[in-house]
Amino acid sequence: MKKQGLKATIVFLLITVQLIPLMSQTATKLSVLDTRDVNTGPNGFDFETKIEFKNRSVIGVPGTGMYSGLLTIAPWSDNSGNKHHQLNFNDGGIFYRTGWPLDTTWGAWTKLVLEDANGKVGIGGSLGVGTQTPNSKIEVKSVHLGNQDDEIRIGSYYNNNFYGLGLNYRINSVGDPSKHIIEYHRGIRYDLMAFANGKIGIGTTNPLANLHINSGANNNYATILATSNEGNNLVVSSHDTQPHSCTVFKISHEYSNNPSHRNNGYIAFHRGSSENGGFLELGTSGLQRLLIDPAGRVGIGTTSPDQMLTVNGKIHAKEVIVDLNVLADYVFEPDYNLMPLHKVEQFVQANKHLPGIPSASEVKNDGLSMGEMQNKLLQKIEELTLYVIDQGKTIHQQNARIKELEEKLK
Repeated sequence: MKKQGLKATIVFLLITVQLIPLMSQTATKLSVLDTRDVNTGPNGFDFETKIEFKNRSVIGVPGTGMYSGLLTIAPWSDNSGNKHHQLNFNDGGIFYRTGWPLDTTWGAWTKLVLEDANGKVGIGGSLGVGTQTPNSKIEVKSVHLGNQDDEIRIGSYYNNNFYGLGLNYRINSVGDPSKHIIEYHRGIRYDLMAFANGKIGIGTTNPLANLHINSGANNNYATILATSNEGNNLVVSSHDTQPHSCTVFKISHEYSNNPSHRNNGYIAFHRGSSENGGFLELGTSGLQRLLIDPAGRVGIGTTSPDQMLTVNGKIHAKEVIVDLNVLADYVFEPDYNLMPLHKVEQFVQANKHLPGIPSASEVKNDGLSMGEMQNKLLQKIEELTLYVIDQGKTIHQQNARIKELEEKLK
């Protein structure tokens, strides 16, 4: 409404300037009244156009300089003919205000924004669109209505297509607002980013976290987390969620900006049957190297670990510590039942392995428990020690008997 009133005023002014010479053939100019120290209210004018010389501070107009020119257009004598209008010209620009014909005071001054010879417009204060009281340098205000879609755009047109960016404000049918950054490219509109309750959404208008990226399924470039030289990228890719145990997300080291060159290393996330049952896979050179199954078992070189750590291959370690509940020192207890040597001999001849030690076929089928086997070997060493001690006693007794017999034979 303000813009329309201003346009009407300017048109009226131009018509008035053209008609005055026709109405008074002897006039060669318009007179300017020197009323510099008088601030006349809207009720002081009716059916007239007046140009006055004014002290700028007397009429309270913004700008610069002590004096100014004031143009008043009063097309009617009462409020039925709408408002009276004033334009003020001073060294700080052109200013405009209105007032009802029956009022004693005018409304607030506003400044006209004009472009310079280069087509540029400068605003020294604040710019309000949809508001006369902007609270920032630029403020765009919309009426809060359902199914509303307002936007600020910057860009250019090419072949009737808009290319650029937009800042969009939407309200759905129930009054829930959302804010977006929009990209326009080749006639297509993309929602780049959404803002809701302090959260940022990319690919979603309802972000569930401070940063929520929704790339959809089967997206080779769901997200690039980092980029280095030679097209090396750290890429997150998304995949289908069916069937169970399939790869849903994958973080890969990509080479040469090529999705087929992701063999340097990767971490794959496999889904379970629902919220549980998923597992992780780590790989290098395009091959799986390590797997953590749903039970937390780690497999190296195998896809089916049966223990907390299952390794299909050799292990080179500087030291291995094995915890045991009971050490084999119970062999030295007085009540330990040590198998006689002749029975050990019979068992070995019949079974081809020591008592208490797994057979070759058992080890082949079931593997070997390091802690248990070490304890069994210690048990056999301690049993062997008892046998040796017993043999030593027997030998000592026999030597004493031999010596006694030798003495008798002398």
